[in-house]
Amino acid sequence: MNLLFSRQLKSRCKKLFPHFKAVRIVNVVMHATRTRSPSRLRRLILPHTSILKRHKIDRSIYSTSEPYSPFEHDRYDAGKHGKILIFKKKGNIIRAGKHDVLDGYKGILFFLKWTNDLDWPTFICAPNIVLLCELKAQIPPTIKDHYLSSWSSKFPGVAINWPDTSCTPELYLTSNKFILPGVTKPEEAVQVLSRLLKLLREIRFGPLKVAQ
Repeated sequence: MNLLFSRQLKSRCKKLFPHFKAVRIVNVVMHATRTRSPSRLRRLILPHTSILKRHKIDRSIYSTSEPYSPFEHDRYDAGKHGKILIFKKKGNIIRAGKHDVLDGYKGILFFLKWTNDLDWPTFICAPNIVLLCELKAQIPPTIKDHYLSSWSSKFPGVAINWPDTSCTPELYLTSNKFILPGVTKPEEAVQVLSRLLKLLREIRFGPLKVAQ
């Protein structure tokens, strides 16, 4: 997990920024692992339900049909701190929301403080950071004909699938924007953005010819 993700992304993308109107983080999904018994977890959380309103945290329960399923969890809306899912069996946490990795980390710490929980996670990671980007040049409609593209008339986006990365940009031609999910490191985002710019340039003007 890189708490300086935003700063490093800005630094590494300096050469690419002239091609974009905007590049910003819109969602950070974080996982926190810890060892916890369900009974102890309930004892920690239930005494603090009276301060839900004061902290503007909405609680709703989402459970599977199996009473002891590992996917049974509670969901908390912590406002600016994001959405918190806490799984009852082991007490593991998933946090999703804006704005960057540091905000996500603070959101998890806020939740643990709210529960008065002194048993800190043994591991925290950010396996899915989502970027929203807007290009200056118009995305060519012929992008749909490229062999890396996949799209459907049922959905507005055009996905670009590179086999060697989990980051799959989804382009929206009418708004000239795209989202980039699955980012874990700044250099990974820079690599995919550079690839995409090269791909769009080749579609507009054809591949660069190497002088013999």
